Amino acid sequence: MTSYILGTYLGKVLGNREHDTENVKINDRISFLRDPNVATTLTMLVLLLVSGLVAGSEYVSKLSNGKEYLVFILEQSATFAAGLYIAKAGVKLFTTEIVPAFKGFSRVFAPGAIPGVDVLVLFDKSPNSALVGFLVSFFTGVACVFLFPLIGLPVIVPGIMACFLAGGAAAIFGNSSGGFRGAVISSCLNGFLLCLLPALTLPLFSFLGADGVTFADPDFTTLSGLLWLIFRWF
Repeated sequence: MTSYILGTYLGKVLGNREHDTENVKINDRISFLRDPNVATTLTMLVLLLVSGLVAGSEYVSKLSNGKEYLVFILEQSATFAAGLYIAKAGVKLFTTEIVPAFKGFSRVFAPGAIPGVDVLVLFDKSPNSALVGFLVSFFTGVACVFLFPLIGLPVIVPGIMACFLAGGAAAIFGNSSGGFRGAVISSCLNGFLLCLLPALTLPLFSFLGADGVTFADPDFTTLSGLLWLIFRWF
């Protein structure tokens, strides 16, 4: 939520709501990319192909247990997209079936209660923003991998799911306040915070005896830092 709030504000100040990310025109020849599942699969395919080339065929062969290189990468790309589709379908089921039931329950036992749902419920409404957020957040994290050693900070490898979920949501909020530019700014900020805040809080976990361990979300790392600042005086 930290990156969502900051990104929405920056998008409002620096962005332009008239250039909505969801209104981007796509050529009819590649209109199939409008399907978020296809776009996610192809995006992951490109990322995994590049990662596989950098890692080398021998390392990929160990991970795939002897499977063909391209087949393994295609399989992993499809698995990621399928898992995301299942998660979004679950959230959709929750909002359409369980939330009405909760409202009936709350009228009796908790009048005035408001049900809360996962941020994934927004991804079907803004697929372009979610994809832009994932890519910008991920590549910002990759840039931090090369930048942090130069300024004396530990390297934090960006997590795919953290970049997709938090980065996509940050872009959706940024797009709502500042259009395409707001989506890019918000997701870029999210990718930076995903690397910076865990790097800064690593010493806190080392103090607890958990070396090399940290939270992978700006909200958790922000909260842990605030708690450390408060309780260090006791």
